[in-house]
Amino acid sequence: MDANTSWARLDATLQERGLAGLVRYAEPTDVEDQGADLGRCPSEEEARALLPESYRRFVAAYRCPAIEPWGLVDAEDEDTEDDDAEDEDPNERIGDAVSFFEFLPYHRMRRATGTMGHPGRLWVDVRAERERGEYRWEFVMFAAFDAAEGCGWAFWPGADESDGTDEPQVWYVEDSLPEHQVGTFAEWLEGMVAKTLTGLASIGLVDSGLVDSGLVDSAD
Repeated sequence: MDANTSWARLDATLQERGLAGLVRYAEPTDVEDQGADLGRCPSEEEARALLPESYRRFVAAYRCPAIEPWGLVDAEDEDTEDDDAEDEDPNERIGDAVSFFEFLPYHRMRRATGTMGHPGRLWVDVRAERERGEYRWEFVMFAAFDAAEGCGWAFWPGADESDGTDEPQVWYVEDSLPEHQVGTFAEWLEGMVAKTLTGLASIGLVDSGLVDSGLVDSAD
């Protein structure tokens, strides 16, 4: 299983069905909120060091995509023969079916990681170590569905070596804390692609045969 292959499948499907506007692409080096305090965040070098090679290959090919299921369809162009569906907003229908998520450019990756706590440790102790420059960064948040609330996914190298691989694993992050391990980057991304295609298939925008239902749950 290869992450680039998974995303290429999604990209080709969206292009074919006229849904390319569902995805926004940002450069990894895009900078937002330049005045943000990054003093207690990992340096760019520290953040990059925690990224697996599979992620690096993906970003080199596709930059930092974001699934944005809003504003994709112009309601005035949508044909509605069913009287009960005349008032339905196609954008709302797509938004209900497809979940937002985004890859974070390095600046936002560092900022999101800096808000994360460390499992099993008091926040006050972790913050003090970061302020003194003594904290060793073990994980980095690379994607989010709600970055402002610290919800998304992080790479945590060496957190669980029971799978026998040295590749950093993806962990689900909620309220700024890693909650549980999801799998490799390729497994996680295949799950996200499957979830997106499942949502689009549920409202008839793509062929349901494109979805591998066995991988859908791996995104959570």
